[in-house]
This record gives sequence, structure tokens and C-alpha cells, in this order.
Amino acid sequence: MNAVPAARRRASLVAVAIVAVIGLGLAGAFVLSLRARGLPVTFASYRAAREELIAAAASALPAGLAFVVGQWLGHVFLSPPFYLATAAILFVEWAWPVHSEQAVLSPSFVHDLMWYLAVIGVFVGVSGWCWQALRGAYQHHLRFLGGGVIPANPLWLRLSLGIVVGDFLAWFHHLIRHKVRAFWLFHEVHHAQRHMNQWTNERVHLVDALAAMAIQALPLLVLGVPSFETGAYVVAAAWYTRLYHANVRSNFGWLRYLLVTPQSHRLHHSLRPEHEDQNFGVIFSVWDRLFGTLNRDATVYPETGVANPAFPVERGYADVLGLRAFLRQQVHPFRGLMDLLRRR
Repeated sequence: MNAVPAARRRASLVAVAIVAVIGLGLAGAFVLSLRARGLPVTFASYRAAREELIAAAASALPAGLAFVVGQWLGHVFLSPPFYLATAAILFVEWAWPVHSEQAVLSPSFVHDLMWYLAVIGVFVGVSGWCWQALRGAYQHHLRFLGGGVIPANPLWLRLSLGIVVGDFLAWFHHLIRHKVRAFWLFHEVHHAQRHMNQWTNERVHLVDALAAMAIQALPLLVLGVPSFETGAYVVAAAWYTRLYHANVRSNFGWLRYLLVTPQSHRLHHSLRPEHEDQNFGVIFSVWDRLFGTLNRDATVYPETGVANPAFPVERGYADVLGLRAFLRQQVHPFRGLMDLLRRR
């Protein structure tokens, strides 16, 4: 290993430690605050104190901005688990990297983290409104199709079937967003990352997210798949998908026969033509095995990105922090869609 990567790896390890210390310090501050107020140190007390602090911070803001700030504070800036889980994945990247020269806090990492802030601050609100509209339309006009195929009891069976069916539908809408050209133009934003990192998972254009929702909405409502939006499964699944998007060299051994892995998903993001339209799984890899879309090579770690030379890839911290890359990536798919419509 030459001197430059070695120095960068040392700096990356320091960055991991700093992120972890922030998380631990924030957790310690909440504990001290609870004790100072004579409250029990429990998860419920911590959550209530955090919500109170967020509400106080957002109370003087207009409603729309208050929602955004509340989301950012709750999910990121005042969340010890956010810092600790982020540090854990950064450490895994440092210990078992695909590219050891890739800094853990690279411009790509910062850029994709900004996508995450956009997702939780703005896109979640829009998506939530659209989901309520779809569900309302279903209840009023299509209720005769069903809505309770999955049994309500026992709870473990309802949740298990919900996870399996939900993951299959996620595999299905992922495949559709690759196969339909108009959908791909927006999904391309997610695939354009050349330096995979844990926040690449959140690099999703709003139109892409809404397309995914629309594709799976009717089956979800007909089957009566339970909502996991506030459950532990959704949190665990979100961090798992962040792990397998990261710069991690691992195929998870025998677990790859059940789960999507960093290796298999990197191959899904591959620039190589022979890897195109393979490994669509989101949590479980079984759907790709069943439907013949699995690439069984568990040893290759290809370069990632898209072959489109016109795609506005982020180039350095100035491009990222100035929001130029982010804004160009918002607009780029619409230009491609206009070109597609003009050719028809």
C-alpha cells in the first residue's frame, strides 16, 4: 500500500472515531438531561425528551419548514443511533473496503447524505401525501377488490407475510423501473454513483420514489399488507440497505443465498454491459433466484456508475456543497423524458 492511501486510511479511521464520539456524546447529554430533571433513564423518557426539544426548536417556524427541521433533527442531528450506525458502517468500509483509496467522508458521501436530507425533509412529506391519496382512492373506488387477504392474526404470521410480500413487490417495482425507459430516466440518478457509500441508498429522485409507490400500491392495498412505517423492521431494513450500498468487500458467505449483499448489489450497480438488469433484490435474494435475474458470480466487485456521458456527476466538494450537482441531478431526468417524448 502506498503512502497516499495509507494516510487517507488513517484519516478515515479518525473520521469514524469522531462520528462515533458525537453519537456517544449526544447520548450522554440526553442521559444527563434526564437525570437532572429527575426522570428515569429509559428509551421512552429519552424519546419524549428528544421530541420535546425538537418541538421547541421548530415551534417558531412556519408549518412547512417546521416539518423539515423536525425531520432533520429527529432523524439526523439529534439522533445518537444515526451517528453510531453511520460510524459502524464507516468502520466496516475502513476495515473491508472495495477501494481502500476511497475516503469515508468523500464528496460522494457528502453528496448522497444531502440526498438523504432531501428525502426525509421534503420527499417523505410529498410521498406520504401521495400514499394517503392513493389509499383514499382505493377505499372509495376499488375496495371491492379486497383488502384483507393477509390474516390479521396471529400477529407474527401477519408481520412475516407482510415482510415477504412487501419485499417481493419491492423486487418487482425495482425491475419495472429498469425495464421501462421513462422510469429508468429517474432511477438512473440512483445508479450514477461511481463511489458507492452508505448514503447511495438514499440517492433517489422523488419521481422515482413515486413511481415505485404507484407500481406496488394496488397489490399492497388488495392484499392488506401491514404497514411497517413505524416499526423496527423498517429501521433495520433501512440500515441494512445502507450497509450493502457501502464500499464493502464482502459477499456474506452462505447468507448470500438468502440476503442481498454488498457484493451482489455492487454488481447490480455495475458499469459492465454483461451485468445489466441483474440482482434486483432489496432485502432477500430469493426472488432473483426464482425468476432468473440473479448473477451467481459472488467474487466480482466491478466499477459502478452509468454509461451516460451526459449525466451530471458530482465533481468535488465545491460542486457538492454549492448544490450545483444536486440541482442538476433533479432536472436531468426531465430533459431525458422530453427527448424521449419528442422521438415518439
